[in-house]
Amino acid sequence: MYSSKERLKKRTGKNKVDRPEFLKLLVQEYRTTKSSEAKRQVLANLANFAYDPINYEWLRNLDVVQLFLEELASADEKIVEFAIGGLCNLCLDFKNKDLILGIPGGLSSVKNCLNSSNQETVNTAVTLLMYLITPKSKPAIKTEDTLELMVAFSRNPNKRVSNLARIFLEDYCDPCEVTAAERRVDRLLQGQIQNEVSSIPLPEFSGSYYSVSVERLVTRDDVESFAKLSGDFNPIHFKDKKPIVHGALLNSFLSGVIGTKLPGPGTILSSQNFRYPNPCYAEDIIVIQVSVERLRKITTCEYRISRKSDDATLMEGSAKVIIRMPSG
Repeated sequence: MYSSKERLKKRTGKNKVDRPEFLKLLVQEYRTTKSSEAKRQVLANLANFAYDPINYEWLRNLDVVQLFLEELASADEKIVEFAIGGLCNLCLDFKNKDLILGIPGGLSSVKNCLNSSNQETVNTAVTLLMYLITPKSKPAIKTEDTLELMVAFSRNPNKRVSNLARIFLEDYCDPCEVTAAERRVDRLLQGQIQNEVSSIPLPEFSGSYYSVSVERLVTRDDVESFAKLSGDFNPIHFKDKKPIVHGALLNSFLSGVIGTKLPGPGTILSSQNFRYPNPCYAEDIIVIQVSVERLRKITTCEYRISRKSDDATLMEGSAKVIIRMPSG
């Protein structure tokens, strides 16, 4: 399965680039290319080479461990997937494991991958954290945040995710730690945090996701007040008898539901995608629907705003939010 120096020499042949030089060329190409696709291909190759122990020393000499850790912060999800995969391949070696743990911010970068929207990245991050646990690193890995995520993952319908999380909780955590984390997660799932902060009705739980639905009348005064507040007096909003509601005003209604009902108080909006298929008019009754499929520190809310009279979609999309977990 693995290479030997004799096999490498035989496969290289006469007048061909040997393995150390080839790896060096790959790293140089990755550092210099401007092509996103080339970067993905090169990093995938480096991650594959990280699987073979014969390459460990050469990869260390080329600072590939540092390169993988740096790329965990990439905005390209495939780059992150290949980088975390390369680290997972390397960390079976004790020197590589110590190097990953010794680089400032390295462990934090790995833990941040638990919040990825790429399921493969999350699975690999869980596996890597288990490989990285040592008596010295255990306290930094088994933080409350991490345990809460593992509890949430253990309840995921995806068997691969849930099985990995259960292994983490059963093999590396004390039962009392797991129980405490489960209680903290359950408190959020049951909406107790929202109840403690306000008397807002709790969202409904369908068995696979949480959802909430809110109705409200959008008045002409709402539209005029928003125009004054925002300075947006675009004539298109006021050319008809019934003003066309600003898209940003609809978004503010949505923000109110996300911040007070689901996920609720303490939620921070990180990013958002949306579209407005149909216009909303003053005096329309709108229905704001928000759903959250699963609990994570960084999670995605799906939403739709519709007109009650004809169910026309006025706004729809998704938002990535940060959920503040309860502390006790």
